[in-house]
Amino acid sequence: MKFISSSLIYRIKLLSYLLTPPIFHWISNKVSKNRKELLEEDPSFLSSLNELESKGIEHFIDPDMVKQFCRAKKLSCSVSDNHYKVDQRLQRNLTELFDDGFTVVKNVLSEANLKDINSKLVPMAEDGISRLRGHRDLHNSRVSSKVIKEVNGNITALYNLYDGVIRFRGIESICPALENIGISTDIHKICESYLGGTVSPSKTYLDVKGIVDATDSSVGLHGDSFTKICKVFIALEDITDDNAPFLYFSRSHKQHKWRLFKDLLEFSNINSEYHDYFSMYNILSMFKVSEEDNGIDIKPLRITLKAGDAIIADTAGIHGATDLISGRRLQIGLVFERRGLGAEDKYAAL
Repeated sequence: MKFISSSLIYRIKLLSYLLTPPIFHWISNKVSKNRKELLEEDPSFLSSLNELESKGIEHFIDPDMVKQFCRAKKLSCSVSDNHYKVDQRLQRNLTELFDDGFTVVKNVLSEANLKDINSKLVPMAEDGISRLRGHRDLHNSRVSSKVIKEVNGNITALYNLYDGVIRFRGIESICPALENIGISTDIHKICESYLGGTVSPSKTYLDVKGIVDATDSSVGLHGDSFTKICKVFIALEDITDDNAPFLYFSRSHKQHKWRLFKDLLEFSNINSEYHDYFSMYNILSMFKVSEEDNGIDIKPLRITLKAGDAIIADTAGIHGATDLISGRRLQIGLVFERRGLGAEDKYAAL
């Protein structure tokens, strides 16, 4: 009987809503005591809402910011006389980077160099994996953004508890062969020619993934920048389809209106104080876009590597990590950016 009564009341309310002009509902909500009390609890929100109502979208997006964004985009697309030109033996890699957004460079590390580097870095990585397991057992790693930092001499280890990823910085101090790998090498030549302008490489770091039951937050598809940026990963051991290969949407680095608004929002720095990023993409949506005949020519690829090989990717293109199914993944990482057009060179209000 109670169920019948509730159903009848619902039907009457629904009929009233459908038959009553919307203005009456607006007036009712306007004078509602509960609504008034709710807004008074957060005056800053009410102030922001009033400003948004008054200024429209300019409350978030300043016209000057839009102009700066467009200028930066045009500058990153400009081509100099030396742009996209490189030694003939590297031309294939540069062409692939330009056309597909990534390229695999073979034998960046010789067999002798690889053996020497691994003799120093592999023991450190294995100890790090063991220490990370201990840290995860002590903390609530499944609902934490905590990164534990440990410093030992010149080496800084960053243990990302949720991701199950460790990054060791300062590795040049024990592997001098890595000191200049970002300068005057084939990797540097390719990235410099691709990015144009003055290109600054980062220091190298050791990237370790060795926790099978951890889900790397970077599996969420994203772009690293609103404009070009090159990331390099050099495999220290074979990277197969089971030990977390790089997932990249080929040709998604190309400028196109399908991602223009998201790039604008990412450049804007809106909501950055809340760690909110607009460069994230839904993985199934991206798969669907790649499968449809919609004028967007992109293709998802899981990219495996042989030990000693490197991938150079324009990570403004859409990409993500993949989960570790078995074993471990050891790779050296570094980043190349064009000065003035790096990932951090976003809008700053004057």
